Amino acid sequence: MFLKPVLAITTVILFHYGYYADGNVSLSDGYIYITVIENISVTISVYALVLFYHAVQKELSPFRPIAKYLCVKAIILFAMWQAILVAVGNYYNVSVSFFYIDEKW
Repeated sequence: MFLKPVLAITTVILFHYGYYADGNVSLSDGYIYITVIENISVTISVYALVLFYHAVQKELSPFRPIAKYLCVKAIILFAMWQAILVAVGNYYNVSVSFFYIDEKW
């Protein structure tokens, strides 16, 4: 929550000076560093949420929140990793299309 605005401002500054290009995974570009920091932040926040659940597991047991939690986190993490994989594939000129679309369509 606190890190996301800082990373957004850093991204804008890096972009302004030409050191950020979305999807550029070169070590001389800021995208890779911003992405790594975001991934570490998300991992720590998920871990903290699991610790919180373990602390209040008895109180939350009537609501069975684990399935809901896993669904929401799976969607968020899938979307984030999908964007990263597409960016890396795009950088290395690898087709990341899962469906072949015929040009006759």
